[in-house]
Amino acid sequence: MAAQLAGGLAFFLFGLELMTQGLRSLAGGGLKTALARLTSSRLRAVLAGALATAALQSSSITTVLIVGFVSAGLVTLPQAIGMVMGANIGSTVTAQIIAFKITALALPAAALGFFARLLARRDWQRMTGDVLLGLGLMFTGLDLMGLATQPLRGYPPFLDALQHMTHPLWGIAMGAVFTAIIQSSAATTGIVIVLGSQNLLPLESAIALILGANIGTCATAALASVGKPVDARRVALAHILFNLIGAAVALPCIGLLADAVRSFGTGLPRQIANAHTLFNVATTCLLLGFAGPLAAFCRRLLPDPSAGASDPGAPRHLDSSALEVPSAALDQLQLETLRLGHLVLDYIESAPPVLLQGETRELDRLAAGDDPIDRLHAAILAYHSRLGKAALTAQEATRQRGLLAAATYLENAADAVSVNLAALARERLHHRAPVAAFAGPELEAVFTTATTSLRLALDAIEHRDPLRANEVLGFKAAIRTQCDAARQDLLTRIHADNEAEILAYRLLSDGLEHLKQIAYFSRRLARLAS
Repeated sequence: MAAQLAGGLAFFLFGLELMTQGLRSLAGGGLKTALARLTSSRLRAVLAGALATAALQSSSITTVLIVGFVSAGLVTLPQAIGMVMGANIGSTVTAQIIAFKITALALPAAALGFFARLLARRDWQRMTGDVLLGLGLMFTGLDLMGLATQPLRGYPPFLDALQHMTHPLWGIAMGAVFTAIIQSSAATTGIVIVLGSQNLLPLESAIALILGANIGTCATAALASVGKPVDARRVALAHILFNLIGAAVALPCIGLLADAVRSFGTGLPRQIANAHTLFNVATTCLLLGFAGPLAAFCRRLLPDPSAGASDPGAPRHLDSSALEVPSAALDQLQLETLRLGHLVLDYIESAPPVLLQGETRELDRLAAGDDPIDRLHAAILAYHSRLGKAALTAQEATRQRGLLAAATYLENAADAVSVNLAALARERLHHRAPVAAFAGPELEAVFTTATTSLRLALDAIEHRDPLRANEVLGFKAAIRTQCDAARQDLLTRIHADNEAEILAYRLLSDGLEHLKQIAYFSRRLARLAS
């Protein structure tokens, strides 16, 4: 009996994972775009969360998308909380599907899905096969668990244990612990429905177990948010608080909830599924108006870290759980790459006084200023490597290659200062060449064009603006002309018989080439957005 029950649970969980992967691949990118447009109000945010979870069959994946939206500034925390509430409603779709007596279709669905995967010529055909095969395995697992639990109807120790579980708090605790262990509220709900179909559980006890499953499912999001950006931890905290409050409100009303679902549902499995749906809909309607205060409470419990204490070289957006949804992971990579770009831009803009006049200690600090850029760049590359192991669509793979190239160009632009220009500055210091005396407005114009190019290129990538990208590409001729004018100005002011001035000319002339490098990498960045 134990082996059959464990095997049935394994079939169910594997089928659920396979179905989720297929649905995620079919709907991930387009669904993400649709969700971003459906969050203009809290009510729409609830609808968006419910639709996403119903489509993806995973509230955890929906939470990943929500965290990405909050990090990107697409939704506010109260709207994100509304989406979390909607995700709870969407998660009840699984219970409604399980409650249908369609286990006879399990093997045909599994066979159809397997051969669809085997003969698939296109990605969407293989993904559809995954959905069907997963659905078939889920119902096969439920059937096996039903067969395994049949003998329990006449097993006195089990019946005695159920009779002693009179207080709903025991059921809530058992449901929460079991769900936290197996990390699937759908599996807990499936087992509860199976037990109900064998008349081993009264409706009130089944409702208590489902309330506990709602609490236990928060454990996955809570564990995944540890060490993550503060926005991710706030969303996870809001999820936990919402489910705890909902269970506390429903606890004294379990009897009323059971009477309500008995009045419009026949058969215990259907009544359990209806109770699950009704509870989540009712708690969402009751608590939706408190999304704002709940968001404020989460911000108070998890305040923003102070800017001075944060490490600029540590990633802030690269959430490991987002790798489950490649489109969301790519959004986070874009946010982190843009942050890398602004670090590089600030670093370059701070360099001229040190390069022209700084002493050894200041040059050492300038070189050390590149360390956070190198560490953040390394973290971005590591995240790219992990994302590369996921199943990406052709469009997602193209976008990933572009973001990977962008990070490399930015790191190269920083190296133009930390390696090349810094080496020229150390040579200037060693020979005491009068570089600053010959650095006129023409040289400053070249530097301004190079940094403006980089800033516009970052804006073009962030806003996907081809007009700004074309503006950067148009600077190519301008910076060449400015470099020629700067060299001509230098030639007219130096004295050929002065060795120190000749050295200053060479150092500044080489410096112009490295500034052109920064503009070159800016143009390469801009081409990614054109």
